[in-house]
Amino acid sequence: MRTDPPISGGSTPATADTPTDPVAESAAAVYQRIHDSAEFQGVRRHYRNFAFPAVVGVLVWYMLYVVLSVTAPGFMGVRLFGEINVGFVFTVLQVLTTIVVSHQYSRHAAAKRDSAALRLRWKAQEELR
Repeated sequence: MRTDPPISGGSTPATADTPTDPVAESAAAVYQRIHDSAEFQGVRRHYRNFAFPAVVGVLVWYMLYVVLSVTAPGFMGVRLFGEINVGFVFTVLQVLTTIVVSHQYSRHAAAKRDSAALRLRWKAQEELR
């Protein structure tokens, strides 16, 4: 274990052998207990069950758009009606995808996570008082 010389004021840095601030130690214990709780793990599970598939889906959809734009400019340039072509429709669909996924994320958070996360927050604040 490395020991540094005392910093001006004569105190030495805290090590594993020396006690630390009891308030910080109790806060760490509270947060660790909450992190280990089934309720917190449920909040994380609900988040992962929505976020991972949504991110993968959006990235695959976006990469399809990019790959088609680069490798199939003839296809993307096909006019559907007037000045509207396939590339323009794909672009609009990208924007709509972003709006829909954002809306679904908000609804999912409100239905599955927000109330549980708020309960955990209040529990932590109560224990830290």
